[in-house]
Amino acid sequence: MSKIAPKFKGMVENGQIKVDKHHEEKFIKYKRELEGKAISIVIRRYRTNRSEEQNGYYWGVVVKMIMEEMGELTMDETHDMLRERFLRRGILHKGKRYWTTRSTASLDTTGFEDYLAQIRTWASFEFNGINIPLPNECDFSEYL
Repeated sequence: MSKIAPKFKGMVENGQIKVDKHHEEKFIKYKRELEGKAISIVIRRYRTNRSEEQNGYYWGVVVKMIMEEMGELTMDETHDMLRERFLRRGILHKGKRYWTTRSTASLDTTGFEDYLAQIRTWASFEFNGINIPLPNECDFSEYL
């Protein structure tokens, strides 16, 4: 069974990779475990998970408007329905299809905005031109 490789947050400074102070000790320990072994290195830009503002907008505007339009779901059921529609994917394994649905909490800020844009577009067609306002066009402060 394979060991799951840890992730470490850091920064590039003057061409050097600097591991975040909070991860430094674990990083050094992990490097020691790999001494003399071939390794694979992946470096990508760090992205933060969805913001508190995005989450408040999602629940206070997007989910609420769709729930009210449908009239028969709770907020949580509406959220689940949207996740199933836009974050579901199939995995083919040994000839069988398995389904998984991502959590919105796992999305970074860019991925979450893509998710919101898909919902706004879908809702405008699905519900006869419903216009879900953009975050800068409405107040959702009670959901923050």
